[in-house]
Amino acid sequence: MRIVVIGDGKIGFTITQALVREGHDLVVIDNQSAALKQTEDSLDVQVLEGNGASVSVQKEAGVADADLMIAVTIILTRVLSINIGGAFRISLGSVCTMLTGLWFGPAAGFICGALSDAVGLLISPSGTWMPLITLSAGIWGVIPALMRPLMNGSRKRKYGMMCAAVLVTSLFCQLGLTTMGLIILYGRGIIPGRVLQFAGSTPVYCLVMCLLYYSPLTRYVREDYIPEMAEETQGSL
Repeated sequence: MRIVVIGDGKIGFTITQALVREGHDLVVIDNQSAALKQTEDSLDVQVLEGNGASVSVQKEAGVADADLMIAVTIILTRVLSINIGGAFRISLGSVCTMLTGLWFGPAAGFICGALSDAVGLLISPSGTWMPLITLSAGIWGVIPALMRPLMNGSRKRKYGMMCAAVLVTSLFCQLGLTTMGLIILYGRGIIPGRVLQFAGSTPVYCLVMCLLYYSPLTRYVREDYIPEMAEETQGSL
């Protein structure tokens, strides 16, 4: 699998090391030549010097693959998150997974979520691996993608259907599969906390998804990486 990692600092290098051990084909982007040389000398990866936010650099690295989102999701889920106990963590990793599914389809969304959970656990261990939780992480990218055809019409309808997709996904994944996995690991005592976490995080997910998906970001992704969907985008945003 070809994966692009943007950033060759401490976090980026750790991610790259873990993915190389898994046998993936990696491209590492950074604007620090010294860091890239050290990475190139120590790991079997391709390096590219430049600004990772530059469209031309991204295209040269081949970021059109959905796997681009994996590194972003790992960072949001494992690094930019608030751990409020062994069974509870608030993060925006699921937002990246849902966006991947909406932009690139349910298969890409599932791969993004499931691999992000597995690789993220390897990089930043937070407990015992639980297959139900990895399955849940993947399904976060599937349900919104399957409901995307319903997200058209008036702005009110589009926003309403997006919130409905997030609610259904959160119910099935966060309150359902993930909670089942955590009950197996920690017992039924975690249920009240899971309900509170669901109630608090779901509105945030709805807001963030509406702001990001119905923004120029989606037009940029589709026009640059999925040209056949550009016409659809013009009428949906």
